[in-house]
Amino acid sequence: MKKYIMIFLLIFTIAFIFIYRIKLKKVLMPFLLASIMAYILMPAVNWLTQKKFSRLKAIIIVYGIIILVFSLIVYYIIPLILGEISQAGTLLPYYFKLFNDIEKIVQKRYSEYLPPQLETAIIDNIGKINKQISVIIGNGIKTLISIMSQSVNFILSPIIAFYILKDSKYLYEQFLMLFPGRYRQTISELLKEIDKVIKGFVNGQLLVALFVAIVTSIGLYAIGLNFAILIGIIAGILNIVPYLGPIVSGGLAVIAGLIQSPYKALSAVVIFIIVHQIESGILSPKIVGESVGLHPVVIIFSLLIGEEFFGVWGMFFAIPVVATIKVILNYIVDNMDMV
Repeated sequence: MKKYIMIFLLIFTIAFIFIYRIKLKKVLMPFLLASIMAYILMPAVNWLTQKKFSRLKAIIIVYGIIILVFSLIVYYIIPLILGEISQAGTLLPYYFKLFNDIEKIVQKRYSEYLPPQLETAIIDNIGKINKQISVIIGNGIKTLISIMSQSVNFILSPIIAFYILKDSKYLYEQFLMLFPGRYRQTISELLKEIDKVIKGFVNGQLLVALFVAIVTSIGLYAIGLNFAILIGIIAGILNIVPYLGPIVSGGLAVIAGLIQSPYKALSAVVIFIIVHQIESGILSPKIVGESVGLHPVVIIFSLLIGEEFFGVWGMFFAIPVVATIKVILNYIVDNMDMV
């Protein structure tokens, strides 16, 4: 049994990487997103079916609730975000002019008091900051365009997820049929262990991301930082990518703070440190860490490998994939007598 599972796992991994890397990336993505969506919604659908609803009605109810929540978000939150984006577009020319003015002020007022080397260093760094802001804005626009270009995935994924939810039992049985009869019970038990780990990871990440988004938005809004809600939401979303997320969102907050005043930049740093300490020191170890049980070095290595092969999506899925592999390997070690 050990040899059988190892061979299957190796072949499946190599085949998936090969197929994904060649031109089928766009084809597989909506199915991958649909599988994740179905997995997240499955507990709610199963709970409703236990309450004597038919599976079709249960799925319709769950989808209806999602549409209602999404509509409320669009109605109440999106206008705030669009307002902040509009404000950013209005203020950007002012910010660029501000940096150029600082450069001129240094040259006119302080050039005679500053050593030539220090003056050159200040002017060069101001220019670098200006260019770096332009790069960040350009990358942000490219990312937004990339997300919009993949909108077909977000349209197809709920449709595919609907059929996965509707026929989940049939699909599960068909998957088990891929294995010889004597191994199906073992595979079923292994899938339950994997389900337990992944479910804990997904639910934990969603709760932690929601906490980070809400608390960060409130904190940044309280200090009067521009784009507080937008940065808070970005912080919550990017927090799903361990280590990298807090750095990127924190950097955005610091840049926004520096544009207003050094005090607000420092306040933003303090807020992110507090939120990150609560998230990494209390919430994640308790909610996510216990269910996954991966060493930080393994997590970092997994993220780098995921990014190298699959880009940003690879970083999103790196930890649950590695956690799944760990469960399989642990199961093999614990059942060495099964041949």
